[in-house]
Amino acid sequence: MKRILALALILVLVLGMSVTASAEGEDGKFVVSSAEALPGEEVKLTIDVKGAVGVAGIELDLEYNDSVLEWTDVTLEVDGFKSAAVGTSITWYGDDDFTGDFTFATLTFKVKEDAAPQETAVTVTYKEGNVYNFDEVDQDMAIEAGKVTVKALEPAIADGFYLIGVNGWTEKDIAETDKFEVNPENTAEYMLKTNLEIGKEIKVVEVKDGKIAGWYPDGIDNNYTVDEPHSGDVTIYFKPYYDNAWSGFGGYFYIPAKEEPKAQIELYGVSTTLGGQIGLNFLLVPTDEQLNDEGFKVTLANGAAVKEFALKDGKVRTWDGRTMYQFTFALTAKQMSEKVEIKAVNGSGEAVALYRPIEKKASESFSFSVVDYLNKVVAEHSNEDLKALAKAMSDFGSLTQVYVPYNTENRAALWNLDAVTGVSAADLAPYMAEVTGGDVVALTGSTLVLDDQTDLRIYLEAKDGALTDYTYQLDGKAATLKKNNTCIEVSNIAANKLDLFHTLVVKNSAGDTVLTVKICALSYAYSTVTNSDNQNLINAVKALYLYNQKADAYFK
Repeated sequence: MKRILALALILVLVLGMSVTASAEGEDGKFVVSSAEALPGEEVKLTIDVKGAVGVAGIELDLEYNDSVLEWTDVTLEVDGFKSAAVGTSITWYGDDDFTGDFTFATLTFKVKEDAAPQETAVTVTYKEGNVYNFDEVDQDMAIEAGKVTVKALEPAIADGFYLIGVNGWTEKDIAETDKFEVNPENTAEYMLKTNLEIGKEIKVVEVKDGKIAGWYPDGIDNNYTVDEPHSGDVTIYFKPYYDNAWSGFGGYFYIPAKEEPKAQIELYGVSTTLGGQIGLNFLLVPTDEQLNDEGFKVTLANGAAVKEFALKDGKVRTWDGRTMYQFTFALTAKQMSEKVEIKAVNGSGEAVALYRPIEKKASESFSFSVVDYLNKVVAEHSNEDLKALAKAMSDFGSLTQVYVPYNTENRAALWNLDAVTGVSAADLAPYMAEVTGGDVVALTGSTLVLDDQTDLRIYLEAKDGALTDYTYQLDGKAATLKKNNTCIEVSNIAANKLDLFHTLVVKNSAGDTVLTVKICALSYAYSTVTNSDNQNLINAVKALYLYNQKADAYFK
């Protein structure tokens, strides 16, 4: 080709200076695509060639409204010599004719932030002699313009009056649930049913076009701080003008105080048994009148599992110089994330509100989980051994849920999986079971029940007669066969007792010892780690070992 300069494709900003191609386009056409975008967004358009008879050199001018669009990038999509950059010459020539349909270039624009909703054209033009084939014959190409449709920005929130301060003080902190509605009983004011936390600072704002347009009250250092009588589930009434009767709230809104419960019992605290059986302990401080009420009941419920206690039957504890009554709901490792609800009724069957002094809150019921307590210990306690025990206990619960499996969508926190997987068979070797005898009655294995309370089952096999022909002693006391006469069971093993060895002695009818087994709960952990290929079970027993170690460290 002789016209090397004529083989340049130059996309430049030219407003009304190029010569438009013929409408017919006997040799094909250029088609600019269309797209939609919001102000501030990026948009891409393509320049496509349709039905080309043969083209090897093109020089185009680009036309668009630079008050709406900013051209930011261009990429040539054809093979051949090319270089491309916004605002400079873009050169392309091929070594043969390009025919048919193909994408020629991709243009990138940014819609300007202040662009109004509209349709803005993007097109190309070329001058005579600037589109030709490899034999330097001019090509007659039609042009089909594209467009960018600039969409209107939707306000983040609808116009109206909103409560603010609950989550922050800007538009992004306002939710639709914070919006006041007209009070149907008094259309001159608005109302909002919501939940307020003690200590939160609040105001009311008016929103227009997605922006805060007014504050009630206006100014600074005049927020209303929620106190106990106006906390919890409340209704807020608002008027967009000052009312002196509401001056205690700043003059623009009013929160009726909650009706104080006529009867209360103090729920002093909730704890978890860390070293023994897993359970939630509820500590109540009753009045003398409540203690003398023979019909006063305390109910603890975990789903369908319900326990009812007479108030006077609670375990008496002394804490901070005060006498308290403890009520415990036993749970298993897999249930650590489940809630237990506490309620109280007097002898007349009337609900008695529970008062939590730490929250300055009264309610007919409260719900807690073991995980709630463990997380609080980890977050707030200063005793590092106690925090380590809480984490190990949570890890054991979490990995037990995975092993069972049980309620895995609501797992206890898993704090240190690396420490769990790092436990080795060597760490557990000191807990290997010791067996003496076995010719007449043999130890066939042991299991540890993890999906219920922690029970150790020692399975036996009689080689002479039946297992029921023999007598059994566990730690010096008579024991009976369980599970269809197949095993001896050590029940309800506390966390700090998992490494405690138990001695099982089996005797024949003549009183001769035929088998002695020394075993502990962690013997099963050792056997599992050395013999099982169930990784979930292995992780669970390793976590159980760490739970035991942390319990020993804390309680020593």
